[in-house]
Amino acid sequence: MIYGKEAMPLLERYKAAAEVEAAAISALHDALQRGVKDRDILDTLTQRMTDAHAASMDLLAELQQFRLD
Repeated sequence: MIYGKEAMPLLERYKAAAEVEAAAISALHDALQRGVKDRDILDTLTQRMTDAHAASMDLLAELQQFRLD
């Protein structure tokens, strides 16, 4: 997608949110790979991933107003 230059600050926030989301996904994946069975830990990691995804999708939705294509 192509965005107008006025979207750049929001686009930077989206990129940062996407990095946080990727880190949350990796943390959960790593815990599962290590065989973590503690439900509290897995719930916390899952919630962190869900919250990070929601935050990045909210920013992506905001960016739509600046689409040029």
